[in-house]
Amino acid sequence: MTAAAPNLRTVPAGEAQAALQSFDQILSLIAAKRDPVLTLDVQRFVRPVEVKPGVFSFTLVQGAPANLPHRLSAKLKEWTGRPWMMDVRTDVAGEETVHERERREAAEAQAALERDPFVLALKSAFPGAEIVGVRKLTPPPATEVPPAPDEPDED
Repeated sequence: MTAAAPNLRTVPAGEAQAALQSFDQILSLIAAKRDPVLTLDVQRFVRPVEVKPGVFSFTLVQGAPANLPHRLSAKLKEWTGRPWMMDVRTDVAGEETVHERERREAAEAQAALERDPFVLALKSAFPGAEIVGVRKLTPPPATEVPPAPDEPDED
């Protein structure tokens, strides 16, 4: 009697298929599976159009690797247990790529900072000064402060 080969999928097919209903969910899955090359390629070259169960419609920006749709389809199939069709569109523009969105948001943050009254005052106080970079600061994780010990009554 031969034992059946174990199912090595980490996510049940139905759950993974149902979970992938948006581009952000596809990106999250790729990141969770720690595939940095695919993550970067999808962020830089894929302009999402639509995500349906088993079908991902998108456009590619110039310079995209020719095998990107095939690699993405193969990985999604591997991770979800279901085939994924890559619908590479040429008739629509699609949304921004993640890279394009990040660059736009950084430019908008820089422009907003340049208009800030405090920054304007600094620039007038220091002629020739310029903003060379803007970083988003993440707040430190909240830590629980232990309660103060009870003080004895001094009656």
